[in-house]
Formats: sequence, structure tokens, C-alpha cells
Amino acid sequence: MGTEPVVYVFHHAAPIPVGHRVELQFFERDTGFFSVEYSEQLDMPLIRDLDTGIEYAPEWLFKREARDHLGPSSPRVLEMSSSVRPTRALTGTVVACRVVTGLVAADWTVFTYLTLHEEETRIYR
Repeated sequence: MGTEPVVYVFHHAAPIPVGHRVELQFFERDTGFFSVEYSEQLDMPLIRDLDTGIEYAPEWLFKREARDHLGPSSPRVLEMSSSVRPTRALTGTVVACRVVTGLVAADWTVFTYLTLHEEETRIYR
């Protein structure tokens, strides 16, 4: 376990109780306008609460059908989009969690400040 906790700021809600173990999975996606250009999305990982199994994630990680259909659906809507690639993952224990609503460019949005004692990091190549 690292000596100092690390604060991560995410651009989605993830109210995880203190003391829970989590896994953060980071991905890159195509952000190019005129060509394919992948960039890592450090502010929007898949956050998995390892104690409850609940996952918190941005909608762009999943197939388009997941965003286009509400109500009963096929398990296929839970499949990752083919346009995202994993970059790294880490596990840790939650020391503090704060979910904040703030104004960004005239729009209200939600941020999560997740403070972790990191345990392990895996880099994907």
C-alpha cells in the first residue's frame, strides 16, 4: 500500500463508502475530428466497487444500443464499445469520497473526488 493517499477527480458520480476496495480501469477513445486519434480519458474511468460489485462508468464506454434504449433490454447493452481500448487499471482502498455538483461552461455537472490508498497498478500495452 502506498504511503500517501491519492485524490482522483472524476467527471461522473461514484458515491463509494469509505473503507471499500475499488478498481479503476482507464481507457482511451477516439477523440479526433478529421482522423482517428486516441487519447486516454483520465477523468472518466470505469470504477468498480469490489465490495458491492457496483460499477460506475461514463456512457461512451458501452455500445451505442445502451444509450439508445431504456427499459428491458438485451445483455448486449452491457458490452464494451469496440471503439475504446484499456490503458491501465489500479486497485485501492477508499479513504474519502466527495460527490460535488458544479457549474462548468454554463452547464451543471457532477464530479467525484475519490481519495485512495493505492495497492496495485497494471499498465496495458
